[in-house]
Amino acid sequence: FTAVQPDGNFNLPHVFQGDYAVRMDGLPAGHYVIEISQLGRSVRDGGFRPGNGDLQVTLGADGASLSGRVLSADDAVVPDATILLVPSGGGRPLTVQSDQTGAYRFASGVAPGEYRLVAVADLLEGQRQDTATVTRLAADGMELKLSARESRTIDLRE
Repeated sequence: FTAVQPDGNFNLPHVFQGDYAVRMDGLPAGHYVIEISQLGRSVRDGGFRPGNGDLQVTLGADGASLSGRVLSADDAVVPDATILLVPSGGGRPLTVQSDQTGAYRFASGVAPGEYRLVAVADLLEGQRQDTATVTRLAADGMELKLSARESRTIDLRE
C-alpha cells in the first residue's frame, strides 16, 4: 500500500523479489484503470517484478457508474449478495456486495464497454475468483453496455 504523489509518482519501498499483482483502490470518482505495464508488458493480473523497471499505470477518467438493488422473486431485498460485472470480451470481473438493504454500487469508475451483470446469493470467496464459476454465472446474467460517463440504476433478481 502506498500513496500517489500529486505529480503521479509513487514508491513501493522494501519490496522483496518475486511476482506480484497490482491493484489500484481509492481512485477519484469516474476514474478506472486502463492498463498497468512494466517494460511494455501488461502486469495488471500478475507478473510485476520489483527491480525490472518502472510501472506505468494508465487511467481513464470517463468511467460509468452503476448501482441498484438485489431483490428476490417476491420483491424482498437480498442482503450480502455478490454482484458480478463481467466484461464480455474477457478480463477480470468487477465484484461488489449488496448491503443490508439489498443496495449495491460500483463506486469507482467502470470502463465503458459491454458486460454481463448478475447477482448471486451465498457465493463463496473462492468461487468469486474461479474463472469457470464466474463464466457459468455470467452466462445467465443480463447483457449490458455502458457508455462513457453514463450513470445507470439497475435492480437485479437473485
